[in-house]
Amino acid sequence: MRFVEALCARTGRLASLLVLPMIAIVLFEVSARYAFGAPTIWAGELVQILFGALFFLCGAEALKARAHVQVDLLHQAVGPRMRAGLNGFAHLLVLAYLLVLGFIVHERVIEAVARLERTRTPWDPPIWPSWVVVALSIVLMALQALAIALRELRTAMRGPAERAP
Repeated sequence: MRFVEALCARTGRLASLLVLPMIAIVLFEVSARYAFGAPTIWAGELVQILFGALFFLCGAEALKARAHVQVDLLHQAVGPRMRAGLNGFAHLLVLAYLLVLGFIVHERVIEAVARLERTRTPWDPPIWPSWVVVALSIVLMALQALAIALRELRTAMRGPAERAP
């Protein structure tokens, strides 16, 4: 579990660095368009591709940090062990969803890589790396969901005397 959480944290931190080239590209595009009257055909699309990678690759870290939307009404009404059990069950549902999503996406990823798929826009960059990022992100989120579920279910099964301080 520690390995998975460290991997997800590192991936999220590295992916967050994508904000820097995105800012630089937007500044370049704005300068090119308004200062020199020479807009590019690639800047907007590249920022979209980088943002997609950022969004997906930070998903596992967001899951670890519990940054996703959560309804706390039931959590407030139960004790710590039951809360841990509910969290474990919820993360098992997340894991099941990610496994189904991964099953659906994997064929699309294989097809995109095999065809070296491109966007078919005027700039026409390769889009297959984005599909690989989606698949990798699903794997990372599934591993993180499993790690959280195991930790929470272990906490739910411990008795009050067994719980660490």
